[in-house]
Amino acid sequence: MQSITDKINCMKSAYKGKPLDQTKLIMTQRRLMLNNMPQIPDDYIKVLHEYNSLACDGCVIFGVNPREESDLDIITENVLISPRNKTDNLILGWNELEYLQWNKISSCYQIVDKVDFEVLKTYHTCKDALWDFLKLDDCY
Repeated sequence: MQSITDKINCMKSAYKGKPLDQTKLIMTQRRLMLNNMPQIPDDYIKVLHEYNSLACDGCVIFGVNPREESDLDIITENVLISPRNKTDNLILGWNELEYLQWNKISSCYQIVDKVDFEVLKTYHTCKDALWDFLKLDDCY
């Protein structure tokens, strides 16, 4: 995960949420369960411990009630987006054309089309998914 945090730290124009508060995480995991949504995966939680939400260059990564507002909150955004099979998938972020989601059934991260939720790419690690979704190769 270090290479991702190094890249994100160099992104001067990015909004980087403060590290995740453990109490908020526990409350959010309970709310997800009560709403029949998948739990936040462990490796994504590690990212949230560094940056509880992120916004840069048209990409948004959701956090756990960041800034005490709803516009980057993982639960609020999932309720608003209301994807098909929301009991199997948890939307973690968006950009202009795509969503980044966790697929609980397949235990993988996926980039899906915003219109029809067609799976465009699949990743087995959070690091690989975020690297591609945030286009970190383009950052310097």
